[in-house]
Amino acid sequence: MLSDRDYMGWQGRRSGFPHQQASVIKPLIIINLIVFVLTGFGDTHSRMQALITLHPLYIRQLEVWRVGTYMFAHAGFFHVLMNMWGLFIFGSIVEARIGPRRLLNLYLVSGLVGGLCWLVANWFGDTSVLLAQAPGPEEMRTLKSLGAEFFRESGGGVIMQAAPSVILGQHIRFLFPFPGVVGASGAVFGVMMAAAMVAPHQKLMLIFPPIPITIRTLVIVYGVSEVFTEFRNAAGASSAIAHVAHLGGLVAAFFYVRQLTGRGPGDELRRAGDHLQSWWSKRRAKWRQEHFRVVGGEKSEVPPYNAETAREADRVLDKLAEHGEKSLTAEEKAILERTSEALRNRARKK
Repeated sequence: MLSDRDYMGWQGRRSGFPHQQASVIKPLIIINLIVFVLTGFGDTHSRMQALITLHPLYIRQLEVWRVGTYMFAHAGFFHVLMNMWGLFIFGSIVEARIGPRRLLNLYLVSGLVGGLCWLVANWFGDTSVLLAQAPGPEEMRTLKSLGAEFFRESGGGVIMQAAPSVILGQHIRFLFPFPGVVGASGAVFGVMMAAAMVAPHQKLMLIFPPIPITIRTLVIVYGVSEVFTEFRNAAGASSAIAHVAHLGGLVAAFFYVRQLTGRGPGDELRRAGDHLQSWWSKRRAKWRQEHFRVVGGEKSEVPPYNAETAREADRVLDKLAEHGEKSLTAEEKAILERTSEALRNRARKK
């Protein structure tokens, strides 16, 4: 059981008494709230928010730090409230079982993978940017000839939609691209997935409707909802929520917790390889029994069945399996015949 493993209990010992590491949940919440205040309470137009928002256009400019900073910014009070509430509820359950350090790793890995998944899903296609200043008539004609489109924002600004290569290639000055992504949702969804794996049957009370539900059921419902919504978005529906980042966080947490339990993807691949090798050995042994036989003619001295004989036979059998019986030479067929007779002799002696 997961709860029986060493890392599910005390995290260290000092002077013979158990010593538990400090929780990381409160520091994570404080950091998110501080960033929320510094960004003007999630103001999209603030310089701080623009500095840490994640968007493919920024990454194309090699501003790679945004993959790690976006998860500490939020777009509004309700956004940060729900994420921090989810971190507190599910993080407390996970931290009690895997420890603070692993919870922090889980949080960061889920957020990073969620951001990368969102980047991949939004890497191609046109980008909208709020221009720093309206282009002149000549510049606008040039940009339109390159496929750019222009719109007026309600505040009087000019929005340009074009391929990233056009925006960067023409050195367009813009205030920010959109829609970018901010928020700890991918990381929190990862914590939710971990809670469903370490405490699947623990029940929570929903606010609306006020009914009890197990964590596993809740995460399954959320996961299915995210997949369905993402398919709707791919079909043309619009959404301001980065559902693919949520899915990335769920998947990252699944593999992270599986690795903690010793059932990571590497172990499963090794087990699959062992099963395949065992199946091939059995098939080869069965083929050997069915097809090896002594043919008529003058009998020659049969060598004993040993390691060298087995290696020769295996080489011929591999060639037979790959190229067919017609590819065997007379000498190779003789090797199979001698090996068959050696096996028969050994069976008679037993």
